[in-house]
Amino acid sequence: MFVVLSNKSIPSFSVDLRAHLESLHILWHDHTKPDALTYLGFPLFFGKAQETAFWDKMSKKIQAAIHIHSLRSLSVFGRAIVVNALILSRLWDLAWVINLPPSFLRRVRLAVTNFVNPFHPKASWNTITTPRSKGGLGVIDPTIQCQG
Repeated sequence: MFVVLSNKSIPSFSVDLRAHLESLHILWHDHTKPDALTYLGFPLFFGKAQETAFWDKMSKKIQAAIHIHSLRSLSVFGRAIVVNALILSRLWDLAWVINLPPSFLRRVRLAVTNFVNPFHPKASWNTITTPRSKGGLGVIDPTIQCQG
């Protein structure tokens, strides 16, 4: 469909499509929005700013979950189970669809390390991610999990 203005044919979608869609109560989403579009629980990025905002939001969600569980009296092994079952499990579905950026994975690793090790000296990441049968805590390493 075309609209004719001043003897020039232009596609009808260039005539303020956004206003027309909003009048029909249909939301318009593009790179100008601050947040990524979420479809079926997965983000669709239209720019670097949206991607950064999404990963910052995910990091805050993980920090909030860690804070809630840090108020409980859990053993070190209990904290490792909570990390695997309740905190890192949020990432596995995302990892099937999109690549998790290394900067985000570093923040997750730091948050998990501080949660599992509420004492000093801190255990190494290698000890934290070593299976329990081999003397570690058995936390699933997000970097390795996301590669497979």
